[in-house]
Amino acid sequence: QTIPVVVHIVYLPGTPMNTGENISNLQVITAIQHLNNAFRKQGAYNGGLYAVDTEIEFCLAQRDINGLSTDGIDRISSTLSNLDMSQDAALKALTQSPNLFPSTNYMNIWIVRDICNGANNCQIAGYSTMAASHGTALDGFVCEANYFGSSTTNSKVAVHEIGHYFNLLHTFQNAGVTCINNNCLVDGDQICDTPPDNSFFTCN
Repeated sequence: QTIPVVVHIVYLPGTPMNTGENISNLQVITAIQHLNNAFRKQGAYNGGLYAVDTEIEFCLAQRDINGLSTDGIDRISSTLSNLDMSQDAALKALTQSPNLFPSTNYMNIWIVRDICNGANNCQIAGYSTMAASHGTALDGFVCEANYFGSSTTNSKVAVHEIGHYFNLLHTFQNAGVTCINNNCLVDGDQICDTPPDNSFFTCN
């Protein structure tokens, strides 16, 4: 399965291309390659015995919804590059008029300079919607520019969050301080080949 991706680079007004959050096309292409390697169990993301090839691949979109040619990279000048998560809808509305890349047909990624959740919580590298949002205006993944394609380690943010895009939960989901590990169908990520974290360490 190959998923067409559109990367919307939202940069602060006046930021030159290839600097700061206005990342280069090459960095975007590298990020997509990192995603492909991770989901296909290749290169730095081989993962050893417990990893699997999901047979999912990603490619930058080549056509918009009207059939016109695109490179899958969209650049937008906006102060929303310094993003508070309460502005999520406003960020995504930047690409809605007209919406050439609806989430029914494309996986949308927004790249910004900073992500905060309130004034005192700016340690957020990225976040994603879950599968219930597919097809809606909010569907997609938001990432800080310095974590997207800058290194195989930093790209793990995208790998992790796009796991959520495909509806994967955390292994410690709903565990609280007890990290319940009684029933792999309802505890943790609810997938029995990845038991909840209490199997490995005390979860608090």
